[in-house]
Amino acid sequence: MGLWGWLTGVKTADKAMDTINNVTDHVASGLDKLFFTDQEKAQISIETAQLHLKFIELTLNESSIRSITRRVLAWAIMTVFLSLLVISAGVWKFDAEWARFIFNCASQTYELVLLVAFFYFGYFAVSSVVKKAKE
Repeated sequence: MGLWGWLTGVKTADKAMDTINNVTDHVASGLDKLFFTDQEKAQISIETAQLHLKFIELTLNESSIRSITRRVLAWAIMTVFLSLLVISAGVWKFDAEWARFIFNCASQTYELVLLVAFFYFGYFAVSSVVKKAKE
C-alpha cells in the first residue's frame, strides 16, 4: 500500500491539503487577532483595569520600601519648606534683605510642596474622611 500510494501520490496530496489547511487557519487566525471587535476591546479594558487595581493594591502597602521612601521624602520636603518660612520670619526683624532671600528660596519650592501635600497628605485625609463617613 505504501508503494502504491507513493506511486499514485494520493497520500502526498492529502498531506499537502492538510498543510495548506493548517497554513490557511494560522493566517486567518493571525489576521483575526490584528482587528479587535468591540467585545474584545471591552474585555481587554476590563482586564487592564483589574491589573491596574491589583498594582495599586500592591503598591499602597504601608510597609513597602517604596512607601517608606515616599513618606521620608514627603516629610523632608515639608520640613525644609516650613523651616525656610519660619527662618525668614525670624530673620526679618534683624535683616529684611536676608529674610526676602530666604523667603524667595522657600517660594521656589511651593509647587513641589503643593504636589506633596495634595498627593501624599491629601490622600490620607480624604480616605480617613470617607472611612468615617461610611461608618
